[in-house]
Amino acid sequence: MDMYYYAMKIFLFASLVSSFVKFEPLQKFGLFLSLLYTTLIAFLSYVFLISPAPPASLTLWQVWLATNFVLVWAYFALLAKFDQSILFWVILLAGIPLIFNELNVPVGLGPILNVFCQSVAFSK
Repeated sequence: MDMYYYAMKIFLFASLVSSFVKFEPLQKFGLFLSLLYTTLIAFLSYVFLISPAPPASLTLWQVWLATNFVLVWAYFALLAKFDQSILFWVILLAGIPLIFNELNVPVGLGPILNVFCQSVAFSK
């Protein structure tokens, strides 16, 4: 089941990034692309991860989605800003871990976000 989830997630991310790179007018809509990606990831994660084993609280999942949105938005903004330099390729390859950003391993924010998510989830 996880294989299908990751395959769809990889395909979605790769298709959004390739369309972002190929079509220059899309570079103005990084916020929309990050919203689209987060919405589709919310659907996929709910179907494949949340629905089979519902957690006690969905707060951790919501914080993960918000974090995912911010990271992907920053990713697309940086790709648009550095589209004509060598940093473009570095950022393009550095975005690959965003695909594997899961509920228990937030990319970029590390232990701080884990502690915050656990404290919010257990405070309710």
